[in-house]
Amino acid sequence: MMKLVHINRSGMSLLAVLFVGIFASLFHSSCDNTDECIAPSIDSITFRDSLVSIDYLVPGRVITIHGENLDETSSLIINSTTLSASYMLVYEQSITFLVPYISTNDENTEFSDSLRIIKDCGEDLYMVNILNAPPYITKISNEYAIPGDTIRLEGRYFALLESVTFPGDIEGELLDGYTDTTCDVVVPSNVLNSGAIELVSKSGTSNSRFGIVYRDRSGLICNFDDKNTWDGTGGELISPSTNSSLPPANGYYFLSEAQNISPGSGDIESTKMALEIDRSLSYSGNLTPEYFAIKLEALLLHPWTSGAYHLEIGYEAAPGDVEFAYEYDFKPWESDTVIDWSSAWPRWNTVSIPLSDFKLVGSENTYLQSYSQLRIINYMKWNFINPESEADGGGSTINAFGVVLDNIRIKQVVEEDE
Repeated sequence: MMKLVHINRSGMSLLAVLFVGIFASLFHSSCDNTDECIAPSIDSITFRDSLVSIDYLVPGRVITIHGENLDETSSLIINSTTLSASYMLVYEQSITFLVPYISTNDENTEFSDSLRIIKDCGEDLYMVNILNAPPYITKISNEYAIPGDTIRLEGRYFALLESVTFPGDIEGELLDGYTDTTCDVVVPSNVLNSGAIELVSKSGTSNSRFGIVYRDRSGLICNFDDKNTWDGTGGELISPSTNSSLPPANGYYFLSEAQNISPGSGDIESTKMALEIDRSLSYSGNLTPEYFAIKLEALLLHPWTSGAYHLEIGYEAAPGDVEFAYEYDFKPWESDTVIDWSSAWPRWNTVSIPLSDFKLVGSENTYLQSYSQLRIINYMKWNFINPESEADGGGSTINAFGVVLDNIRIKQVVEEDE
């Protein structure tokens, strides 16, 4: 016989309270499990889009970390170099990132040769071999330096340098005090050839970057010696034998100077130089001017604060019959900001002026961009100008202007596939 059980109102209330309490407890426990942070775990590392495990890292390569609970990673530390989450693609089972330059001064730290993933609730440590990329050169302070000169090389990954070799497999003297991005080298006495400078380091061997060549004659317009297209007007040719106060160079070079140049001066005979550009210069394929630069060695005798050494290139169908012309105001400290022109005068430095920086004469916004014009340019003219107005780059009297130029050339400086 079924027995009826009567539950009074107070009993019902008690059961309801118990039920709500149990449900709330379960719900709270479920939420705790959902929000619980779990420490990360690294299983392996690979190159991106590869399943083959590696045990080393190289700056500049894209790496993927594989593991568990990698989401919510706040930072990744390689030796003592830290990457924040904003520089990574972070997922629950993978992290992809670009390996940055890693300091070589970490060899004696607690976490040397390691990769660490950091989360709020824990971290994981993975041992890897930290390799530096092979060194490379982005600039030679004086590409036409002569034996015995000290030149500065600029680039990356110099910290582990062991030697610097010049064309002909001749080793230069690597001076103390080099950093990861610069080193000073004495040009060896028996260098005769042109070519790339080779860097040897513990992390590999490499040559100069494209277009950075020691004593390269390709594209040479004028060196005032065996390749002399100067028309004889304006400044003068000098040599170390006639002016021992200047640093030595190869053969003759061109001196342009003037004194007491007032605002509004624009036709100063002693600063003029006109060169014929050999039409047989070869320009690869149909490359546009942005791939090329005018390179030269410059030595400042008197840096100027007003005006500019005005450079014009163009095409003359006949003497005086200019079909087009482009201009550029040469202020070395602006055209090549890498060089510290404010110290150690006088000193030879290689300057590179992109052809795409030349403006059409009389225009503010039209630049040299045409391959068809590039290939027929046949003259170059220099002349110091000191405009009347400060707004035009002039406005004040210059006590002295003086610059020496050599080895003027048009060079391809950007690779076609860059």
